[in-house]
Amino acid sequence: METLPNHFLKYPELLQITKPKSSKRCIYYSEERYNHDFVDSLVSVYKYYFEIEPVLILPHCKCESNGSLESLEQLSILESSVIIFAYADIFLNDLTKINKRRLNTFLKICCKKASKILILSITTLKTLQLPILESFDLLPLYSSKNNNFFKNLNLSLFDLVDPDNFTFESNVDSFVEMIQQFKNKSIYISLSLSIPKILFIESKLKESGIITFRKEQEKEFNYVLLNSAGTTEKTFLKHTYSVYIFVLPNDLERLDLIYYFKDILSETTEEVYIESSSNDYIESCLMSFYKEKAVIPVIQDSKEEFDSVESIKYSNLGSLNLNDLIFASENYYRIHGSDTIQKMDLKNLTKKDYDIIRNFIKLKLNCKYDLDIRTCQLSTPSSPKDRSKKLNSLSNKISSIDYRCDVTIEIFKDYSIGVVIWTDIFSSKEKINVLKNEVYVYQTTSGKWKITKVN
Repeated sequence: METLPNHFLKYPELLQITKPKSSKRCIYYSEERYNHDFVDSLVSVYKYYFEIEPVLILPHCKCESNGSLESLEQLSILESSVIIFAYADIFLNDLTKINKRRLNTFLKICCKKASKILILSITTLKTLQLPILESFDLLPLYSSKNNNFFKNLNLSLFDLVDPDNFTFESNVDSFVEMIQQFKNKSIYISLSLSIPKILFIESKLKESGIITFRKEQEKEFNYVLLNSAGTTEKTFLKHTYSVYIFVLPNDLERLDLIYYFKDILSETTEEVYIESSSNDYIESCLMSFYKEKAVIPVIQDSKEEFDSVESIKYSNLGSLNLNDLIFASENYYRIHGSDTIQKMDLKNLTKKDYDIIRNFIKLKLNCKYDLDIRTCQLSTPSSPKDRSKKLNSLSNKISSIDYRCDVTIEIFKDYSIGVVIWTDIFSSKEKINVLKNEVYVYQTTSGKWKITKVN
């Protein structure tokens, strides 16, 4: 065990945290607080210098016994207790999702009983909006060498996720080529994909001669550790990797990003790669970590469809001013399939059939309407049940570049093809900025009109 002077030499901020006159309730935030050794040092100072056995509360993925509200409420908290919440971004975010009010009550009880409460976090925790935390002093710790980690984090993008299987398989080939370029480096990959897709990527990596494991190896050497996003969320890595690659879930909220970035916070790493569809979300999260409150617009498509734009005023949405609506689609066409297409079995289409349908529409639009089409997404009776719904959702296009294209097309059972031409904003892969209270109208592949609101 290190001597107390060594602890203070290594972490001089321990003097600030443990001095008797320091705040009795404090959130200390710094981007190096996921340093396991720092937490051990803090506990040692209280235990061997102040002769107080602190109550150390950790998230479930670090300590089985203190992972739930039930186990917390059974803790014996004395007036002399010093309570340390470590990895608090993860811990409090977990419990806020389970029962925010009950968690707030537990923290209130701690404040009444304990002599001192220390919360160690990466962020200010403002985004959790827990009322009791407003009574805590909020102090940054500046000794961290990485104090601007979040603000200066340099993310590189890659394409992988795509609702079209053929495009996805092509992206996997490019993904493997990217991995091959990281010669003599250890790589951690976390994928929020279905198990079959993860296994497919794993097989492609191995086919290319890349050494791949699903569990960390005791001896560190240059290999690829491939995990699902669920595994990443629930565990801390034992080793440091040269390259980190993430395909993140699309339903993250509050401080969920910390679940996936927690292992890179205490190290300076230049190589962090994220799937391009997550870029806007991550930028928003990183900026919100140090703001009072994260403001995230709610984007929702209408369930109702309309025969025309004018018919909207006769619906229960009639309070909308039609002059204020923003058009997200430019034109709509109904085109009959060629003789070749009409001979296809629409319930058993091949990749070649998909290409024929796409190329037919591109040629038709170019010749008849002088439209140069580069990207188009296709839905058919062979597609998954929700494929048409996803392609006809403007909220999907705003939140994910995977659904942006020049043209959305759908071939129906009668071999007619609905074609939607999107405006430049919603066909671009660039970042889309939407403002509150904006209302968009657009046509779907069926020819009906829909509304998308930003609240």
